[in-house]
Amino acid sequence: MSSSTANGVQVLKLDRKGTELPIIDGLGTARAVIWPGMGATERCINYVELESGSSTVWLEHATEAVYYVMSGTGTVHGDDAPGEWPLLEGSIVHIGDGSRYRFQAQEEGLTFFGGPCPTDPAMFEHLPN
Repeated sequence: MSSSTANGVQVLKLDRKGTELPIIDGLGTARAVIWPGMGATERCINYVELESGSSTVWLEHATEAVYYVMSGTGTVHGDDAPGEWPLLEGSIVHIGDGSRYRFQAQEEGLTFFGGPCPTDPAMFEHLPN
């Protein structure tokens, strides 16, 4: 569902629709909901569902990223600090500029959304303009 007004405001339903991103290691899906291909320049929003035991690939952006956990449990790992941080519904994750990170789902899976800000063009190089 999407609606817009003359000033460019859009309301988008955050669901499994969107442009697929190849960032999953295992079972799950990742979709770009807001991305440069739709005209976004300052923010991207990706919707990610990881099944039990699955993870994202290692990600890294020149700019910061923020994610919100919608459901499930898991961990986020960073290569610039030892260990992992637990995630549960309602968690917010802030990733600093240039940090490598990945998300890992636990038994019940993990669903979250967010992304780098401003947008990272490298995430979308595989897509047609």
